[in-house]
Amino acid sequence: MDLLPSGAFNAVALQGVLKEYLHPRVQGLEVFWVEDANAGGLGVGVISVPTLPVGQRFVLMKQVLSEGESVPQIVFGIAIRRGSNSVPLTVEQLHRMCQEGRSTVSERLTRIEAKLDALSRAGETTVSPPGFDAGVLEERLKRMLGDG
Repeated sequence: MDLLPSGAFNAVALQGVLKEYLHPRVQGLEVFWVEDANAGGLGVGVISVPTLPVGQRFVLMKQVLSEGESVPQIVFGIAIRRGSNSVPLTVEQLHRMCQEGRSTVSERLTRIEAKLDALSRAGETTVSPPGFDAGVLEERLKRMLGDG
């Protein structure tokens, strides 16, 4: 590893690139230069990535650089069919879709159950759509949850 002078490591520029090219922004990420104790004026550049909670570990790259140039082969996207058009997802939509897809079925069911419990405790009355049959819904839920 070669040491470099502090002026050769532009921490502010690197922070800008990371902010621009990563989604979502990685909270707690730090970029700084550390001087070598035995080589006055020379040191190393450091990019410190904190340990992230499991639910926040999925980070997308908007672009990839190699030797200061964009690498177009890494660029990807997903499009959704709307009528006769294919509409590409934004990086924010793609990230949300990937994050939600990481949840296990049991985690999603637990969240649904909690929401249903909260609604029933709140005593909210809802208007059912025409043809709605609460008995059919209850039977389907029981089969899905393995209770019936």
